[in-house]
Amino acid sequence: MSGRPRNSSSFLVQAAISNSIRTRQPLEKITTLLEQYPHLRKSLSDDVIGSCNAIQLAVSNENLEVTEHLLSSDEDTIISQELTAKCEKGDETAIQLALKTDAIIRLDFVRLILLKAKGTINFINVRNSQGFTPLHTAIEKDCSIQILELLLQSGADINMLDESNRNILHLCSYYNRPAQAEFILDQVLKRRMLEPEEPTIYLTDKDKDGNNPVHTAAEVGSFDVCRSHVIFMMEEDIRHALESNDKYARPLTRSVLDEQNNQLHVPHITAYTNNHLQVYEWLSEHYTLVTNKTLHGETKPKNMLSNIWDSTYNTFSTIRDDVTQNLSEWKLGAKAGQFMDAPVEHLQKWGYNYAEFIGRKGSEIGTAGTQFVQTVGSKLLPEYNAQKEQDNLFEWVESHGYHIESHQVETEDGFTLTLFRLLPKNKSDDVVSAPVVFLQHGLFNSACTWVVTGPKQALAFRLSDAGYDVWMGNNRGVQFSRSHKTHGVDNVEYWKWSWYHMAKYDFPGQINYVLKATKAETISYIGHSQGTTQAFAGLCLDRDLLQKINLFVALAPVAKISNQKSRLLKTLSMMKTEAVIAALGLGEIGATMISRSFLPQIVTRLIGYENFDIWSLSLDCDIDKEALPIISLYEPSPTSIYNLLHWAQLSRTGRFEAYDYGVENNVILYDSDVPPEFDVKMVTTPIAIFYGDCDYLSNADDVQYLLGCIPNLVYSEKVLGFRHNDFVWGRSANEKVYDKLVELLNLYK
Repeated sequence: MSGRPRNSSSFLVQAAISNSIRTRQPLEKITTLLEQYPHLRKSLSDDVIGSCNAIQLAVSNENLEVTEHLLSSDEDTIISQELTAKCEKGDETAIQLALKTDAIIRLDFVRLILLKAKGTINFINVRNSQGFTPLHTAIEKDCSIQILELLLQSGADINMLDESNRNILHLCSYYNRPAQAEFILDQVLKRRMLEPEEPTIYLTDKDKDGNNPVHTAAEVGSFDVCRSHVIFMMEEDIRHALESNDKYARPLTRSVLDEQNNQLHVPHITAYTNNHLQVYEWLSEHYTLVTNKTLHGETKPKNMLSNIWDSTYNTFSTIRDDVTQNLSEWKLGAKAGQFMDAPVEHLQKWGYNYAEFIGRKGSEIGTAGTQFVQTVGSKLLPEYNAQKEQDNLFEWVESHGYHIESHQVETEDGFTLTLFRLLPKNKSDDVVSAPVVFLQHGLFNSACTWVVTGPKQALAFRLSDAGYDVWMGNNRGVQFSRSHKTHGVDNVEYWKWSWYHMAKYDFPGQINYVLKATKAETISYIGHSQGTTQAFAGLCLDRDLLQKINLFVALAPVAKISNQKSRLLKTLSMMKTEAVIAALGLGEIGATMISRSFLPQIVTRLIGYENFDIWSLSLDCDIDKEALPIISLYEPSPTSIYNLLHWAQLSRTGRFEAYDYGVENNVILYDSDVPPEFDVKMVTTPIAIFYGDCDYLSNADDVQYLLGCIPNLVYSEKVLGFRHNDFVWGRSANEKVYDKLVELLNLYK
């Protein structure tokens, strides 16, 4: 043996080290060999990856123990060289090999390598023989969102292309990765918010075959990815229509769906030629919708969506132009201390008192200008005739043989809330002895939520038929609860509240009023969405109410929302409060012409876009289309910008907490620099939970966390196929939810 050439000896040692790592020999044996022959750790070999180093070999063979040991070394230079080196077969670095390990242990390998690198070792964007970076490989291997987040945090470039000129969204389409596609689109949105000028990958990019990501999804039949891409584009188009100064920009959705690849195929034709009929039918419908063309390409008369879009966009353009002209002319007049002449007719046209803005100068200009814009903006809001809306609703309810009343209650902070009471069909029934149930609506809803689907479907009618005295709340700010003892709705002070104030004031005010009016000792409470949020928080704030509610039924409950999928909330959570207020104002949201006229009609036309959640719209459910006309008369209902900001705050922090006013004000209000959390473990009232497995806001993972916190959980059910508003408007809510709900109410009344 001693007479063998040295290279032969090295070969045997290399083989011994490689074999020890592959076969998971004791760590002590492997480390002894590596310490004796440190120069060999860079020149090992493997049948799968060829020539490699020790870290690559350990990762490729999923030997976590050896990998951890090698990365724990203080030899940073050696480790840096090994992490940036490529193996012989596939030209892959250790991180790319880690992304190909078994899914169960993959995250451990990725964490180990990225933790050691700490962003200082330049391997995160190194390409393999396919031209794939680690981020591309992560999509190929269906890696978790958590791994994608780690790669991006470590500097992975989201804009890099592979050798076929495909971006990351092309790969999501090609490998059919809907969850990853959603995540990447969220990252695109986030980066644009933070860095508006930074170029980002997009859905219009073409690969070497001329395919955009929608083409690619159509080619391989990735239906969910295709739908995700198109929905994202439509959301972007609406955002652009409201924000852009370019009236003539081509909508993104039209650009992508009408784009031809190198074979001169638009996406839906690509789907057809590859025999993916579901994708073809879906894309064909939306191609026709957004391009105003038939499937054969000729122009056809504008459809409903086109007319709505054009008329609405023109209206907003006119308003924007008038406001710009008026404000410009007003500033000139104000600086000179003179009355305005030219803009008066414009000012009068919009109906505001222009006199209060005339003749101001100096330091007043900034303040007056802001007031001017706010006043003009307020004229875009409809003048609510709450009494007319209520009369129409009551007439509709009574046309079905039921009786309905309105009641007013004043909260401790001065808001007057209107409650609706649904009485049995036969007024002679003894309502006094009937068990009492209180229904609380969610965000952008009102008490109308519980009746608008009619006697055959609506929960309020179902409970009335079951012998219950049914009360329905209307939170502050909705069209039926807009009075305050000192502030009007045109005063920004009126709108300085969020769901925290609903929990602190509206919730106990309404519950105590109903108890007093009915002389009942306890009532049952049913909340949907935000209606559950204010109840959980309200019961934490007012412990006396715990004994006044015999059963709390939470439909699509919302507390912590770490896993929610609403792009609206995600977008707002990335923006500074000042930026949101600058864009949306200090007042209400959800009640402008855009939300009451434009969007509901789009919803009617585009039924099926379950993720199209600009204002948490009604289509997030299996709704009866015949109910849409009556729903659009009353929904969405308004809320405050502060309330929306509070929801965005929860999305950002992952905490179920009070409104964050900033450190200084938090100390004054809460005696703490951070807002207090609500401890659901304090809520000892019997609670029943119904939640859906397809809910974008009340995410099943968040609900599972909530279930673990509730001390007196009497029932819980995950309703398969249910989305957020299926619990109030879904066609199958009666048999899937209400049957069991009534059974529970009867048990605890």
